[in-house]
Amino acid sequence: ELPFYVSIDEFEDLLTGGPTNDRWTALTRAFLRNFRSFFLTKAGGVGPDSRTTEGLACRLAVEPAGDPVAGGHPGAFNATVTNSGSARWLAWGGLGGVAIGVHLYDASGAIVNFDFHSEPPCSPAREIVPGETLHTRVTLPPLPAGRYLVEFDCVAAGVTWFAQQGSRAVRLTLDVP
Repeated sequence: ELPFYVSIDEFEDLLTGGPTNDRWTALTRAFLRNFRSFFLTKAGGVGPDSRTTEGLACRLAVEPAGDPVAGGHPGAFNATVTNSGSARWLAWGGLGGVAIGVHLYDASGAIVNFDFHSEPPCSPAREIVPGETLHTRVTLPPLPAGRYLVEFDCVAAGVTWFAQQGSRAVRLTLDVP
């Protein structure tokens, strides 16, 4: 009989260890007889990874790749990214997977699209160990003509942007003819 509904008086009785507590304990034991949850762990563990904020840090350098900007396409950027933290970065594609992400701002600095673009720091996507440095090209989607600010940062999917953990994002001006 789950869930275990009680009145306010029965709730107070439960908290003080009265007869309601005995009913709840009996129902809980009956439930646990038929429910098992266990975890297998290997001795030594594997250390922190990008599914939590513990140990997440990066060093990021980004510059235009020199490709011409034409037809609403901003071209590409060369990026060098280093896992400067103590956590392994999981491959992009699931919870905690790390990518180079881009925030898009207008020329005045107002946010246009916080999750404008993201792509893995290597292809094919794979885990990145602490201390590893990668060189990659980031190609942004087409934009309408105008002046923008693009901010590059690393992101652990569903966890955090690295700048929120103290890493430095890279902000560049982008002119699209």
